[in-house]
Amino acid sequence: MRRIAVLATLLVAAGTLTALAVAGPYIGPASKTHAHVGDVIHLKAGAGIRMYALLPLYLVSTKDALLPTPCKFKGADGICEPRVGAPPRGGKYHRIGTLNVRHANDVTITFRVPNLAPGKYLYVLYCGPCYTGRGGSLIAQLQPPTLTVVR
Repeated sequence: MRRIAVLATLLVAAGTLTALAVAGPYIGPASKTHAHVGDVIHLKAGAGIRMYALLPLYLVSTKDALLPTPCKFKGADGICEPRVGAPPRGGKYHRIGTLNVRHANDVTITFRVPNLAPGKYLYVLYCGPCYTGRGGSLIAQLQPPTLTVVR
């Protein structure tokens, strides 16, 4: 009976990761959801496909993040990621790493929590190839993992 429960758990986990991978750029599990400035965090992320473009990864306060909005896509209702002219530089977006999915669909990013005010933060990817033409999209992770910085 225990073997069946373990197998079922593994199948559900594999299905979840497969669903994430098919969906395009994503943020997966993190080693911590609460951390102090300077703590080391390991974060699983990927693109679902191999792509040549590098994907900058940021932390941004939940109150400052640009979030997806309702839109029309090919005549149907949808949810669209915010389009920006270039990757964020400074300001409210704190760059913590870069996803390189040229050789693997999934990667692990290791970073130290930057000097941030206490509060809840979202992981956000900038994806240049996610829009045709100039600029790209900001893909915010709206569900866990999020990061709460504590003092």
